[in-house]
Amino acid sequence: MGTEQISVRKAAAGDIPAMVAILETKRIEYQGYEPVFWNKAANSAEIQTGFFTYLLDQQDKTTMFAAEIAGKLAGFLIATLTPAPPIVDPGGPTATIDDFHVAHPEYWESVGEALIEHAMAYGRNQGWRQVIVVCPHKERAKAGFLADKDLSLTTEWWTKTL
Repeated sequence: MGTEQISVRKAAAGDIPAMVAILETKRIEYQGYEPVFWNKAANSAEIQTGFFTYLLDQQDKTTMFAAEIAGKLAGFLIATLTPAPPIVDPGGPTATIDDFHVAHPEYWESVGEALIEHAMAYGRNQGWRQVIVVCPHKERAKAGFLADKDLSLTTEWWTKTL
């Protein structure tokens, strides 16, 4: 990526088609990681569009950020306030970042950086105590980026097709 300016802002309804397009590309990639767990539904884009529209209306619990380069969506991040299990006490609210994607793997160091820094600054202002970022095991570029940002690996999910 050149010297293009990255702007991060709250996502809007007009961003949803580009967000879904990025995620549909990721779904195809993820099927290669684990074809049963990540098996892409035929109507996944339609379902995802409805879900993102729903999340936009949940602004008391969910915050959606969009990153643009030259007016084009280059990545997005969705943070949802998640109660901690009653057996642990992180000392304040936790935000789970389950959807965090960039349009191209080489964007992690620029667009990904802008998104995560923006989300963490926002979270600090909101009183969040921690963020949990979901990352598929084999998505190496994203995992490397998160490790470089000093996030700790705390949990792995294991699956087996029956």
